[in-house]
Amino acid sequence: MKVQCPYCESTYEITEDKCPGCGAPNENALAGTRVVKDPATIEELQEWYKKRNLPPEDVTRFFIGKDYKGPKAFGIYRDGKKVIVYKNKADGSRAVRYEGPDEAVAVREILVKLKETIKEQKAANNAKKQTSNNNRNNSGRNRQKRRGDSSVSWGIGIFIAVFVALFVMGAASPDRGYYKYKNDTYYYLNDWYKYDSALDDWTRTSDPFTDGEKARDYYESRALPEDADAWNFEDTDFYSDWEEEQASHSSDYDDDDDDDYNWGSDDSWDSWDSGGTDWDSDW
Repeated sequence: MKVQCPYCESTYEITEDKCPGCGAPNENALAGTRVVKDPATIEELQEWYKKRNLPPEDVTRFFIGKDYKGPKAFGIYRDGKKVIVYKNKADGSRAVRYEGPDEAVAVREILVKLKETIKEQKAANNAKKQTSNNNRNNSGRNRQKRRGDSSVSWGIGIFIAVFVALFVMGAASPDRGYYKYKNDTYYYLNDWYKYDSALDDWTRTSDPFTDGEKARDYYESRALPEDADAWNFEDTDFYSDWEEEQASHSSDYDDDDDDDYNWGSDDSWDSWDSGGTDWDSDW
């Protein structure tokens, strides 16, 4: 996020201590807070991974800087001037999430997925620990006490069921990118957008898949098809506004927020279970 100097009107990142143009102090900076930027290169992402004590790549199934050919894997690597982000499905087929020259965009794609996966693993481990503790506590109690505790266990079960249901609903959300459906072109980016050839422009629209079709069956690509420059969604104001929002919320974070992604001593490497990942989806 950039700010403008009130003295010389130069613009610079909000994380700078002072204006690089005139040296005036940046009054918008957070005093006493060490701000760290998200990794923007494959090497920075590898360092980010190591610092968080994450399990080896063959456990997490995240192969950073490698074109891994085996099934059940997420990865990112360079191929000449291009950077490729991919997912290898359970059957060994590959879904390319991003392929292009912008390394920072590619790194962000897989970093978001890695962060989501870490949180999912931690949530699953905490649920297992809670269940184990409940079982251990209940084993030494009499029948009447166990009846009283059953309501608590039932409440925990409902909470876990709701959590899983919400997670499944979230996982069922369409992937970001282009869709072809009934001779029309759509783009999904938190909302649905439709290309109007008469206007030569994009407009926001309702969910086109209203009669039972699965959106993923009509997914075309995350990147723009080569013959479709006329309807590049990433040239729209919709996409620009989304990028600005993403940058303001997630481009920078401090060390305290980063604790969510550390794999601490309580989370042993063998407690990471990649078997719960949906390896049949595109992402």
